[in-house]
Amino acid sequence: NKKVMFKSFLTLLTLLSPMRLDLHIHSCYSKDCASPVAAILKRAIRAGLDGIAICDHDTVEGSLE
Repeated sequence: NKKVMFKSFLTLLTLLSPMRLDLHIHSCYSKDCASPVAAILKRAIRAGLDGIAICDHDTVEGSLE
């Protein structure tokens, strides 16, 4: 069935397409950054990122927010 093949092809393309990630971001919970988590998320969305990792120094508070 052509519809099933097309749908499977789109699924395959989605799985194979590169993701845009930033895997090392500090938030206001680190001493070296003043950006609140909400501002980081808004900026990541505007930049078209698929995911981020908040990696604050000595705390996980930013990641939990």
